[in-house]
Amino acid sequence: MKKQSIILTLALLCMAQAGAQDSNNALSLKSKKGVEILPQEGDWSFGISASPFLNYAGNLLNGNTYNNSPNFSSPNLPYNDVFDNIGGLTFLGKYVKRQDLFYRTRFNLNSSRQTYQYSVEKDKQLPDVFTVEYVTDKQIYRNTSMLLGLGFEKRKGSGRLQGYFGAEALFGYARSSYRNEYGNPMNLEFPTPRTYNNGFALSRVLESNNGHSFAFGGRAFIGVEYFVAPRISIGGEIGFTAGVQTNSKSSSVSERFNPETLQAERIVNKSYRNGGATYTGMGLDNSSGSIVLYFYF
Repeated sequence: MKKQSIILTLALLCMAQAGAQDSNNALSLKSKKGVEILPQEGDWSFGISASPFLNYAGNLLNGNTYNNSPNFSSPNLPYNDVFDNIGGLTFLGKYVKRQDLFYRTRFNLNSSRQTYQYSVEKDKQLPDVFTVEYVTDKQIYRNTSMLLGLGFEKRKGSGRLQGYFGAEALFGYARSSYRNEYGNPMNLEFPTPRTYNNGFALSRVLESNNGHSFAFGGRAFIGVEYFVAPRISIGGEIGFTAGVQTNSKSSSVSERFNPETLQAERIVNKSYRNGGATYTGMGLDNSSGSIVLYFYF
């Protein structure tokens, strides 16, 4: 009886080992050089839009002489009424937790500062008709936007063609503002100074803030990938996004000359019509672009 138990145990161990090998082989696909084609546990990847490369290849075939070399560009952003003020390049990455479970993230951060300068005639009590002097008005714009997404995807398929589905949470932020710097001061001597945008100003804007926008949402998606080479795949996905966006009230600061105090005063204005709104939206999207290239390492 003891001998039979030992034989049975050895047989079960052999069967388990064979099953494990079969399971591993089911998700192991090697090239002729012995390189794994499919991503393995612990690998990570990033995705880029395949459109520039496909356009380049298509133009080669049709003889287009104005065929620019392809460039790395990001997949499209989630786009609907909630995330419509966030743009620019986006990093899209994945981490292989298991071969049937991937974690994913998307990240976008844009910040810009633009300065415009305008020449304005300098205010003088007795202008010199033969010599005109100028001062500089400046208008400085600042824009910031950010998008963060975290999620997971379940995979199905053991060959080059794999399907997946999953969900991700999204958070977005945006802000824009500008300020003016004037070369001609507003004072008792010149209560209506010359400015770049409206001649002799009775009042003029110093700062304008469009407020903060915060967006929260969730997205469910389904997609497919085909591994065209070792650790390189091409695919795409479609999803359904729902979210809410809240906007703080916009505000502005202007100045005007006060005849009672005989000096310029600052006036703060807050918008109650355009600011402080809340938007909700949902609908189908294609936030990974029509076709995406993924590179695994």
